[in-house]
Amino acid sequence: MEIKRICSKGCPQGSVLSPNLWNLYMNQLLSLNSDTLFSQAFGDDLELVSAGRVREDLENNTNEALDAIVNKLRELKLDLSVDKCQGFAFRSNVHYRQRRGQSIFNRNPIFKSMGKVLRLGTLKYLGILLDCRLTWSNHILSLHKKIYKLTNNFNRFMKAK
Repeated sequence: MEIKRICSKGCPQGSVLSPNLWNLYMNQLLSLNSDTLFSQAFGDDLELVSAGRVREDLENNTNEALDAIVNKLRELKLDLSVDKCQGFAFRSNVHYRQRRGQSIFNRNPIFKSMGKVLRLGTLKYLGILLDCRLTWSNHILSLHKKIYKLTNNFNRFMKAK
């Protein structure tokens, strides 16, 4: 018996070629790194880090970096799923003495790609919840919910015996 399936986009998950094709494509995206852009890949995620001395610089640098990534993806005949993109922004405590300890902006930066605004807020990256205030509260709350659920399931199991 033989099963065939036509694949018009991407590579089937688990294919022998998947890692090699991924490396070919991702290496070209990672080569876009510069003074204002640092990208890093893990699994099927691409992380973009950009900086600016003020919010406007951060917005411009990030939007230019996103445009460069979108253009490179178009050259590779790939699309960026803007709906899946997410981000967060925080202020460095190092340079501004008058704002020491303040890790948020007066107004959140606006990052756009392909005419759509990227959602900012809490970001889950590699299993860790990050927020613009650089606190662990969201991450600890999510861990608490998981532990509570697991202990309830365990207690039900123990009561059943």
